[in-house]
Amino acid sequence: MKSKTEERYFLDLKTQKILKTGGKSKYVHIMSDGCIKKRYDSSKDDHQDHFEREIKILKHLHHWERSPCILWINWKKKTIYMTYCGPPPIPSRSYKAELGKLMEELRRDWGLYRITLDGTVTDHIDSRNLCIDEKDQSLNIIDFGSPLWILKDTQE
Repeated sequence: MKSKTEERYFLDLKTQKILKTGGKSKYVHIMSDGCIKKRYDSSKDDHQDHFEREIKILKHLHHWERSPCILWINWKKKTIYMTYCGPPPIPSRSYKAELGKLMEELRRDWGLYRITLDGTVTDHIDSRNLCIDEKDQSLNIIDFGSPLWILKDTQE
C-alpha cells in the first residue's frame, strides 16, 4: 500500500501535455514532473482488460531498461503513473534491426511475446508504441495493454 503522501503527490500533478486521447486507453498525458499518466475508462470491458494486462506486464518487466516503470497505480480510477520513455521515433529512421533485437530479448529473457491476430509470433509493433531515449538515442517499447502481448509462463 502506498502512503497518503505519495498518493497526494501523484493526485496533485498537473497535465503538462496531452499525448493521446481515445483508443485502447482513455488518455495519456505528460505530467508536471515529467512522468506519464495513463488512464483507462472503467466503464469499458476492453479497457479493464488492457489496464490489468499493462500492469501485469510492466511489473514483470520492472528491471528492463527499455520500457516504462510503474511509479504509482490508482486502482479506483484505472490510472497508471509511469516513467517517461522519450519522444516518438524519427519517421525517416529505420528501427527494424534494433526492434528485432529488443523483441528477441523480450522473448529470450522475459518470456514476453508479441503475436499477430492469427497467433503467429511477430516483431512488428506500431511506431506509436516506440519511443527514443533522449540520453542514449536507444529504442524503447511502450504500451503493453494489448492482448497481442503474451507472457509465456502465464499464457495471458
